[in-house]
Amino acid sequence: MSGVIIGWTVGVTVGVVVWGVIWGFVTRGVVVSRGYNSGTAWFFIGFFLGFIGLIIAVLTKPDLRQMNGQVPQNIPQAGSSERGQAMAKMNGQVPQNIPQAGLSEREQAVAELKKCKELLDSGVLTEEEFQAQKQKLLVKL
Repeated sequence: MSGVIIGWTVGVTVGVVVWGVIWGFVTRGVVVSRGYNSGTAWFFIGFFLGFIGLIIAVLTKPDLRQMNGQVPQNIPQAGSSERGQAMAKMNGQVPQNIPQAGLSEREQAVAELKKCKELLDSGVLTEEEFQAQKQKLLVKL
């Protein structure tokens, strides 16, 4: 009788581990295809949470700072006709006269200039657009 219980326990344990590994690799595959560089962490989220981890991975917006300077495939490059629509949808769009609480006008201009530089580095802004924004912001300094 105890051999049956041990066999059943081992079978269930192996099944649970295999199930977790499958969900871990599926979740990792989804986030790596979206441009994340932290696939290992997402593997463990998928391993422990299964389908819920996959849903979290799909609903999480990519963070451009985590992409090692790569522009995600779903954001059109500079000069494309869809670029303006993509910029409007991005969280990192170029700020236009948005006051930031607790910052002086100079600090706001510096923050906006840094944001424009990030957009230039990620390929969302062209060099000409960056220089135009830079000139506007330098007037504020």
